[in-house]
Amino acid sequence: MGRVSGGFLRRTLGSSFLKYFTVGVVGTSVDWTIFYMLAIILGFYYQFSLVFSFFMGAATNYLLNKLFTFRCRSRRIARQFAAFFSIALVCLLLSMALMYLFVDVSGAQKMPSRVLTTFLMLFVGYVLQKKITFNMRFFS
Repeated sequence: MGRVSGGFLRRTLGSSFLKYFTVGVVGTSVDWTIFYMLAIILGFYYQFSLVFSFFMGAATNYLLNKLFTFRCRSRRIARQFAAFFSIALVCLLLSMALMYLFVDVSGAQKMPSRVLTTFLMLFVGYVLQKKITFNMRFFS
């Protein structure tokens, strides 16, 4: 890896990524538990279950990332949450497309497909949230 890309990766994937990952485990547990209950146990349509569970997990992630991962002290909560929500919405739409490809097109099981989409979206979400939502230059 070259000096520029290696430096970028070290800065991007520093200790805040480990915290982001840890918070993500909590938020993902909320997401997956709700998805499992709605889609598998209660039999709701998997895309509806995905939307609801995704936003419950996203709300958990926002709060914990703001306080723990990025220790963001911005008081522009509404504006910051709007940025977070917008990025979460992009990630949700990508997740929905992936779920459609996995479940409807390829015939994969719903829960393993949900797990795979979560891992595929991990890095994308981290970079966008770090560079936009929790960037103090935007929200100080």
